[in-house]
Amino acid sequence: MPATITPSTRDEIVRTINELIEPNRPHGTPNYVFCAVSSDSTDPADPKAGLKPAFWTSAGPRDVRRRQSSEDSRGPPDLDTRIPLHSCTKLVTSLGVLALLDDPRGKAAGFVSIDQRVDVWLPELGRGRKKVLKGWVDGEEPVWEEIEEGRDITVRMLLTHTSGLSNQLNRLGAKWVKNIGEECDNDSLERYFMDLPLFFQPGTRYQYGVNTDFLGLLIERITALPLSKYLQERFFDPLGMHNTGWYPSALWDRAQHSTREIRHPTTIADSAVGMRAHFAGRRGDGLAGVISAPVRVYERGDSALVAKESETPAERTPGCEMGGHGLWSTTGDYGRLLSWLLRLYQATFSSRVLDYNDDPDDDNKEQETCRFLSPTVARLVFTPCHPPEADMTPLLRQALYFHPGCEDEPGLKNFGGHSCVGPLVVGGEGPSGEPVGTMWWVGKCRIMWTLVPSCDLGVFMGTYMTPPYVPYEMRRLKDILFKGVRVRL
Repeated sequence: MPATITPSTRDEIVRTINELIEPNRPHGTPNYVFCAVSSDSTDPADPKAGLKPAFWTSAGPRDVRRRQSSEDSRGPPDLDTRIPLHSCTKLVTSLGVLALLDDPRGKAAGFVSIDQRVDVWLPELGRGRKKVLKGWVDGEEPVWEEIEEGRDITVRMLLTHTSGLSNQLNRLGAKWVKNIGEECDNDSLERYFMDLPLFFQPGTRYQYGVNTDFLGLLIERITALPLSKYLQERFFDPLGMHNTGWYPSALWDRAQHSTREIRHPTTIADSAVGMRAHFAGRRGDGLAGVISAPVRVYERGDSALVAKESETPAERTPGCEMGGHGLWSTTGDYGRLLSWLLRLYQATFSSRVLDYNDDPDDDNKEQETCRFLSPTVARLVFTPCHPPEADMTPLLRQALYFHPGCEDEPGLKNFGGHSCVGPLVVGGEGPSGEPVGTMWWVGKCRIMWTLVPSCDLGVFMGTYMTPPYVPYEMRRLKDILFKGVRVRL
């Protein structure tokens, strides 16, 4: 049954967002966006049409360098204000991998199942090239374990973060990075990314990490295309996401020549003009202060991707397109993606059998939806896909971080599922009342997407503030949202 956000719920969300940013205003205001969409928020027959949110609100200045909204003549962020997605990039890359199962290029490369070993295309992850780091002797010498027979890394494991890979956020990973003397920022892909060890046997547990970055590389190896070009061709252009990509300046050039008007071309940091990204940072007193960080430019070397800083626009330099992070988009564009996913769910699980090979010129919305992913592949987006023997307890701890205060709530255990694109609520309602089948993911700047297919509801929300160490606001907004949804159901 479609969910409607009640007027009282809308008022409470608006009031809460203003309360969240109010204490920070004297120190460089962070801003906040909240956008709810349904399957009807976009018209699949007309990608040029704008997004029609079920509910939308924002607060704070569009450019976080301003202290007050009144100091930014453009007002608060709107649907066309560009933002860095950080880890919300992962949804798009994972969808791109699944799309290869229906793509002639995938079939030509022999990619026909997510249970295939990835070392066919990514020998860097093959047996003999990767070992499991079990610990350290005297804090210095690593203790290694061979990958067990029959536990080769598969595409499914990369999609569900159960491959054994992690990053510096893992305790052993942090020690590894410290011992090899590398910074935790991918400056040297050869040392940090490609040579990162496994931290547990593949398929045995969940651990957030660099899995989706390797999926981006998998797409490039199979298609012989840059990741950005493949995703633009497969998703961004067909869905009308003309303001989404890895290079903000190039996005503006492309948007200018698209058929959809972009009313406000600049990002929160005017990235289409300059070289620097500006975010609201955390100061010692817990309030927001303005920081300015140079954008790293990655160039391909002989054996690695080397980072440097350049005075020329980063968007004009051949760069590193990481599958797990780095994508820029707008609330409007990401809302279009979530709206399409809701249509995909309806088409996939409707009683009517859909033919993937129907005439693409047919004006039927459901057939239009299925031209992106076949029903068989689409099911992988919405159903649990993690290896059945994998310990998903670490996913519960990750969910707890973004849902503080729910340690003793029975709904926490229902966060233990994972589809091929993100965590999935299984077994019962989540801590905020999320229905079974609810999906979600979080990006670094406290940006979150949530999809509730059974209620025809998608939400994109967040603030452009880093580091993301105050997750209570996401929990607070989700509590308000799903309380309102339950009232309507």
